[in-house]
This record gives sequence, C-alpha cells and structure tokens, in this order.
Amino acid sequence: MIDGIPVVNAVAHAYNFEAANARGPIGAAVRDAFFGIHSHFNPPDWQVAKDVFQIDQSAELLARTHFLESDVDVLVYHALRLDSLFADGLCSFDKAVELQRRWPGRVVTYLGIDPTLGLQRCLDDLESQHEQLPEAIGVKMYPDQLEPYRTFRLDDPELMFPLYQRMLDLGIRVVAIHKALPNGPVPLAPYSIADVEVAAMVFGQLAFEIVHAGMAFVAETAYALARFPNVYANLEITTMLISKAPRLFAEAMAEMLFWGGPAKLLYSDGALFAHPNLGLEAFWDFEMPPDILDKYGLPPLDRNQKAMILGGNYARMAGLDLPGIVAAQVGDEWTQAREQHGLAAPFSNWRAAAGVST
Repeated sequence: MIDGIPVVNAVAHAYNFEAANARGPIGAAVRDAFFGIHSHFNPPDWQVAKDVFQIDQSAELLARTHFLESDVDVLVYHALRLDSLFADGLCSFDKAVELQRRWPGRVVTYLGIDPTLGLQRCLDDLESQHEQLPEAIGVKMYPDQLEPYRTFRLDDPELMFPLYQRMLDLGIRVVAIHKALPNGPVPLAPYSIADVEVAAMVFGQLAFEIVHAGMAFVAETAYALARFPNVYANLEITTMLISKAPRLFAEAMAEMLFWGGPAKLLYSDGALFAHPNLGLEAFWDFEMPPDILDKYGLPPLDRNQKAMILGGNYARMAGLDLPGIVAAQVGDEWTQAREQHGLAAPFSNWRAAAGVST
C-alpha cells in the first residue's frame, strides 16, 4: 500500500528476453527495442544494464520485485501470444500458472490467445488454458502478427463474437487488447481503438481494457471512455511518461479525465519494463499543471481519485474484494519479509537473477 491505499498493478510482465527466445531478425529487433524503451523512458538511476534486463524474467523475480521492492499489493499477469516474434510468446502461460498457484492472494491472471490463428484455434486455446487456470478472469490479445503479416478486428462478428460468448460461458470478465504502441515496423492502423466500440456495445457483460491508453489515439480513447460503461483505459507504459515527459502525460490524462472521469482509469507501470516502485511513487506525487487543469476545467487529482486509479477501479471492474484481499495478506511470506528487512533496494532481485552483484 502507499499511504494506506491498496495498489493493483493492472499489467505486470515476466518477459523472456533471452536471445534464443527471439524469432528471426524482427524478433531480435523488437527484443532490443524493448530494452530501448527501458533505457529511454526511465531516469538513469532507475535503469539496469542490458545484460541484467535481457534475461528470462521468472515468475519469482516478478513477485519478488513487486512485493519486496515496491508497495504494490496485487499484480495482474497477462500471458502474451507474440508467437511470431518470440518462441514462448514473450510472457509465457506457464508463468501465469506458477504465479497463480504459488501466490493466489497476490496475483490475478489473464489467458492469452491469438485471433489471427482463427476461431477454432482460439476456442481450443481458451478451453485448454482455462482448464489449467480456471482462476483467470481475463484474456489478453495483440492486434497483429508477422510472417506473414496478419491482423484481426475486435468487432468481427464471425471471428470474435463466438469467442466473447465462450469467454462469458467460462466466467471470464475482461478482454484486454494491446493498442496505441505498434510492435516494430508494422502499420499503425490495427493499434487504433475503432474496433473496440462495437464489441463493447454488443458484449456489455465484458469489460474491455484499452492497454497503453493515452500513448496514441488519445481523443478516440477518451470518447470511448465517455460513451461505453464497460471500456477502461489501462495506463501501462503511459505512466512511464511521468518521469520522461510529464506534460505529455498530463495532457493525455486530462483528456481522458475530462471525458471519462477518474473511474475509468486503471493504474499500471509496464513492469518489468520499469521498476514498479518508480511509477508508483511518481504517480502518487504527480500533480496536474495548473494551466492544463484550467484548459480542461478539471479539479486537481486528489487522494480519493488516485485511490480509485491505483486499485479501486480495477477491483470494481474485475469484481475483486480488494480490502479483503489486502487484509488476508497480513502475515504472508511477503509481509513477513518486509517486516523483517524493510523495502529491498530497487533491482536487487534483478541483479541477483542475472548473476550481477552491483
């Protein structure tokens, strides 16, 4: 918790950045680009060397970084299906299973599917993954794949509507779609949010998370937040702008707050792109510039609004009893370790995992 407020990191990744995991020259280029994001967007004292970053980040490393080195109470792990770029999809489903089994009181998990493979493959993947991980409450998707280049639309009634219905049948509540940030030298159009709207309109029982909201298509995202009660803005990586480009972050936040209000925003930081405590502390201390507040006619972000964004909104969207979850964490292995040793140094577990002492 931060200042007594429970924190949910709405997207947390344990990436496999080993060279052997990258597929082909584009996969290798994207692997290096991800390190470029880490080194470009984070302040110098919140970065690690390339050999520390580009490892197979384990489920345990993800947990230790969040629960020993930061004030995050619950992390949401997305299994990724970037299969055309990485052999294990980059964040493997096996890690989701491990996280859920070992730390059920600290972790929420999402399944991963690739709709460019067709309806039957997706139905099979949903069934297989859900059988292994029935606790999962969401599904994560990417808008394109490579070799050959292929895309899909969330509003495709023949491909996607049967999938949404099956998700509901399985008790899945959330559809998370990567938007705004293209993965490498690919067209930008599939990363727009235009195809979210019909899907959200027809399947009002599902919540739709626009992941990386605010990095691009800000106006379109803001209007969707205003019009669809089941559309949410997930701020993964967007929060990294607080340190790199705070006015850019403020402008994006202001437009989404103006149209959608604070109840539609979900805090996330992109960990392990960044250290989770950097984003959390930066967001907690962040104040909107007065001229931007005047431009949009907004009040300052207050404690209650930040509490909503940091965890309350996610808990409401996902149907979680966040106060009960946090109360049950008292006395668990992470709480005991924190009580005995305090907050561990940033990246200390990363360096240990990479075999680097300093």
